[in-house]
This record gives sequence, C-alpha cells and structure tokens, in this order.
Amino acid sequence: AVFCIELQIIKKSYPASKLTKLTEIEGLLYFSGRLDTNNPITIKDIDFDICLDNTEFSTTTPAIRPNSHLFFTYLLAVHTRIRPHSGVELTVRELTKKMYIIGNFRHEIKRLRNNCTTCTMINKRTVYL
Repeated sequence: AVFCIELQIIKKSYPASKLTKLTEIEGLLYFSGRLDTNNPITIKDIDFDICLDNTEFSTTTPAIRPNSHLFFTYLLAVHTRIRPHSGVELTVRELTKKMYIIGNFRHEIKRLRNNCTTCTMINKRTVYL
C-alpha cells in the first residue's frame, strides 16, 4: 500500500524523462537497470576472486523518493542495525541493494549522521587531555 502511494506521487512530481528507466509492474514502479530478461546475470559473469564484498545482485528493485517515509525508515534500519554508524558510501551501497532511489539522497544520509550522537562521538577529532 505504501509503494502504491509512492507510485502516484512519483508519477505526479517527476518528468517523463526520469521515468523512462522505470517499469510499472502490478501497481509498483521498478528499476530494471542493465539486468533484465535480455541481459540476465549468470555465475560465469562474476569473478568471485575479485568480487569479495558479497554484493547482492537483483534484476529489479522498487523505485522510491528520497524524501519519503519508507526511505527514511529503511535508512534508520541500515544506520542502526545493518551497518551501524558506517560512512556515507557504505550506507549508499546498502540502500541501493534493496531500492532504487530517485534523485540525490546522500544529503539525507549526511544529515542523519550529523544528528546522530554516536556518529558525532565516533567522528570527534578533538581529544581532551
């Protein structure tokens, strides 16, 4: 139900040029990217000796806005449970595994890290003796 509301808001607020990459399947917007039925990913395409980060590959991911409640909820889950208090790029990688975020969303991650007490204690550069 939340994704259906997202679909309506995305269709109203974004131009058609940004929506060309997205496909609507059963009332949800999905980003297919380069991986689709014409170009499926196979085991022989991945060199496991080089690919050490165990990145999850998926063919379609749901599209979402960076200012939606669902995005912020998942961002909090990533920030506190999945990758606790990690950097911006690691958080970006974890977020994009599960959803395609339309637009610039790094400032939301930076804002969350600046308001997090634990992150400010970790990143504190001044040492009092």
